[in-house]
Amino acid sequence: MRRVSVLVLPPVTDPVYDTTQMAYTTGSHQVAYFAKSSWAAMPSQMLQPLLVQTLQDTHHFRTVSGMSGWYSDDVVASQILLLQQDFTVCPAQFKIVVRVQLINSSTNTVKATKLFTVTEPMRRHNPAAGVDAANRATATLLKHIAVFCVHHI
Repeated sequence: MRRVSVLVLPPVTDPVYDTTQMAYTTGSHQVAYFAKSSWAAMPSQMLQPLLVQTLQDTHHFRTVSGMSGWYSDDVVASQILLLQQDFTVCPAQFKIVVRVQLINSSTNTVKATKLFTVTEPMRRHNPAAGVDAANRATATLLKHIAVFCVHHI
């Protein structure tokens, strides 16, 4: 275990996806939302606690927190750039794109940046299948982010 404290900031979300509405696309550069289906919370509210728990579970850091105003040696800042079900391909797929920056708190310098893209096929063409694919994609994304953080912090 490294004697490093890590603060995980709430992800900044692209305005198109900064909603509880579930986004999908049926054409290039088009985004629509399901009328009767929505996320349980805003994407950033769902992802931040998962990031905190995943980093805690590595047992690599002294402490990991998502509480603002808390002292940390390093900060994990992320940005959700894409979060949608894609019906332009067959089979349909869920895609999430997140940029992660690791920042030294003392110097306010970026230690590392990486863009993560995860795509999961959907078993059917409906919102529920999209949620199932989103859960699988998020689990994969979290594993990749954890490896990145352990390697660079």
